[in-house]
Amino acid sequence: MAVSTTDTYSGPYEANGSTVEFPFTFKAASASELRVFVLADGAETDVFPSQYTVTLTPSGGTVLFGSAPSGGDLYIESAPTFEQPITFSSGQAYRPETVNEANDRAAIRDLALKSRLDRAPVVPVGGGDALGRYPIVNADGTWGFSVGSGGGGAGTHAWASIKATEEGQTQFDFSAAPEAMLEGLVDPRVSINGANIGNDDGEVAYIWNNPVLTITDDNIHVDDVVTIITGVSFDQGIVDRRNILGLSDPSAADTVGSKYPLSMAAARAVGDRLSDRMPSIWDFYRPELGDTLDDWSPQMNRAAQTDHDIYFPTARRPQGYDLLSPVTQNAGGQMYYGDPTGTGPGNGTEFNIPATFPLGGNGVIIVPPNTAERGCGLADISFRFFQPDTYNRANLIQYPPALYARNVARMQLKGRVTVYLGWEGFDLQGNNGGLDIDTLRMGCFSRGLIMDGAFDKTNVNTIELWPYGCGAVTESQALYSIYSDGVAIGLELGRVDGFSAKTIKTFRQRIITRNATFDQPGTDGFGTIGELHLDGTYGRLEMGGGKLAVGSWYATTGAGDDFFVKQTGGTLALGACAFALGPGTDTGQALFQVEDGNFSYVGGGIFEAVARQGELFKQTGGDALWFGGNIRSGLNQVRTKAFFEVHGGRCTLKNPRFIDPGTGSGLCVKVTNDEWHDIEINATLTRGFEIPAAGGSGTYKFGSTVQAPVL
Repeated sequence: MAVSTTDTYSGPYEANGSTVEFPFTFKAASASELRVFVLADGAETDVFPSQYTVTLTPSGGTVLFGSAPSGGDLYIESAPTFEQPITFSSGQAYRPETVNEANDRAAIRDLALKSRLDRAPVVPVGGGDALGRYPIVNADGTWGFSVGSGGGGAGTHAWASIKATEEGQTQFDFSAAPEAMLEGLVDPRVSINGANIGNDDGEVAYIWNNPVLTITDDNIHVDDVVTIITGVSFDQGIVDRRNILGLSDPSAADTVGSKYPLSMAAARAVGDRLSDRMPSIWDFYRPELGDTLDDWSPQMNRAAQTDHDIYFPTARRPQGYDLLSPVTQNAGGQMYYGDPTGTGPGNGTEFNIPATFPLGGNGVIIVPPNTAERGCGLADISFRFFQPDTYNRANLIQYPPALYARNVARMQLKGRVTVYLGWEGFDLQGNNGGLDIDTLRMGCFSRGLIMDGAFDKTNVNTIELWPYGCGAVTESQALYSIYSDGVAIGLELGRVDGFSAKTIKTFRQRIITRNATFDQPGTDGFGTIGELHLDGTYGRLEMGGGKLAVGSWYATTGAGDDFFVKQTGGTLALGACAFALGPGTDTGQALFQVEDGNFSYVGGGIFEAVARQGELFKQTGGDALWFGGNIRSGLNQVRTKAFFEVHGGRCTLKNPRFIDPGTGSGLCVKVTNDEWHDIEINATLTRGFEIPAAGGSGTYKFGSTVQAPVL
């Protein structure tokens, strides 16, 4: 008869002490080719054949006990012999039943072997993902592979799984998991059918009450595999997440898993092994020392003692890591690494700073002064501060800076680093030469990035000043209205030698340059900006010191009391302007104001919507050069102010082009002081000009059809 089923065992049957008859649904070649055993407490115990009789059917059979078994689960398994008793002789009659028996025996053996192989670890062709990994048993009895070798025993306690037995099951009792795994376990990682689930802000996916896991929804189906995971992988060894700390303690050698037995001569000290790898902050989580998931400051301060870079996985804490007290980073070149795809506005792993954080300290993360060749820093980390929902600036919490790193050489800000809803962002005053920034994003209410005193190069890819976390960009949002009220300084530069930035973007926050005040007061720095975006009202540049060259730029504003550039000192060179959009109001300040220092604008660009009673450019001191530009004031605008006014200093003005003649008494140029000015305009249209009587000491050339009276 054909073998019509691929089953090789039947069960489990409850050995309840009263049931004596148990069926099986696979074909057995004989009554002696069965194995009956009881599984209890994880151990298998064979039942002697003398305790039962077997009745066979063409597709299975029945096991009948003389005395009902009790305790555990009973299984009946195919156990075929591998002997071959059938022989054929030449010339004998063809007997189909004998041939069928031989074929059936071969199929039964094949199925038994296949069943064993299905429960064995099988490496994919070429190694695949199993290369260098540790075999594990999944909840459904199949094998998988985990990072590590399993040496030291820690890996075997890395996780436990339970299969759901009913639809909508919500509670899973893991009391059968190894005791060493459950001891002190307060927040395991949880997965369903291999997909991780997490407790996000405002939504709880599961509750862990050791050893019972409660899933908060009822979408579990029969045979779904629910897994709790603990332990942390380190390259070729799995380390119990509770035992990383205290590496200098001799007892650590007994509690940390390794691919080498610690008794072997090849074994290395735990600290030496970890020096090759990047630990996770979870490796320093010690509930037995009083650690909680509500404050990660102790773990971070503990990690600073190891001189290792530290990884903060978002998957383990999608809601972020709360910091209730200051953290000191190791000055020997320690980096904090987050994940680049976080859940908050910053997109990195979040550090949450609550309203209870001490306000009198230097910062949230404090880096001691150092000159380490491999600089300290952050990568894909976001700082989230908590503020009251208020329109009143005085009601804001004035937190210390997110990062306080004075006199720290070669600091690195990798990936996207963000600060939002803070009072101050990063205080990098002192000799912070060698600073490298990928993308730094600031959304603070007082000052974002402060640098002063750097004697060496600073390399910046992108700085973005934006109201992260303030809600929609609309005046109806309370915190947004404070962010954009013109008080906050997004970027403040004192002395920074060799400042080199590819792109700086500010939205509605000020950029200030000045001479040094932190160290060697009065000295100035120098640098370049490839692209400068002065976007929105109060998104402006206030130049008070230093030497700065800007390759290309644009500017917009929507308020008459605002301006694009105000210079009171230093040297500023502006390149080509994409466009500069004024407020378009009746009244307004000059959009460019030069009171002192050296100013130059050389390039094309469009300047439009200048206020009717406001200047485009106004000089009261210093030395200024302006070459080119298309001046668009609005169709038939009635002006009362000149576009260019010079009341002091020296000015060279060459060939701005006026597009619309407009009406009113507004002039193209008005000069009131008698100094060595050099002014030439060939396209004034009908706009007039005023210069000192007889031209004073300057040189003037105008191409216009209407000339206003001279003074």
